Amino acid sequence: MESLITIPTVKITRHLEAADESTSNAQVFADETGKQFLVKFKENNLGTAKILANELVANALGSLLGMPIPQGAIVEVDDLILSSNPDFPTMYGHQISTGYHCGTEFIGNAYRQVKSLIANVSNKPDFPGVIVFDILTNNHDRDNDGNFLIVLSNLAPA
Repeated sequence: MESLITIPTVKITRHLEAADESTSNAQVFADETGKQFLVKFKENNLGTAKILANELVANALGSLLGMPIPQGAIVEVDDLILSSNPDFPTMYGHQISTGYHCGTEFIGNAYRQVKSLIANVSNKPDFPGVIVFDILTNNHDRDNDGNFLIVLSNLAPA
């Protein structure tokens, strides 16, 4: 029987930058093909690894339901990445571990402060579904303006 939900595992090979204004101190990495991922570590400042597992499950469910969201991934972090980025081991006041962490495909050409742009988006019909999905998955931070991504290529002409 074929699985309806697939969460890929990727191995990151280089650090690119810190994510802008991320509450979880997320970082942007690339894999060997150059594909970029926004990575949140198990040792995040929001609590436990359970938060990241919940995020991956919600991402997979959202994808299955056709929500317009970036692809989620399980991201492998190895010793080489940690040793080449000396700030990571103490980023949250404690050790960042090697192993698997949570990631999503990084959308680099997106606006994050979007309230003034919402009137111009081409996928307005998706917004009610996203809001209902957030309610059903108990996501309490939808009012965080940075959680809406508007990709420049998807803006409707003014």
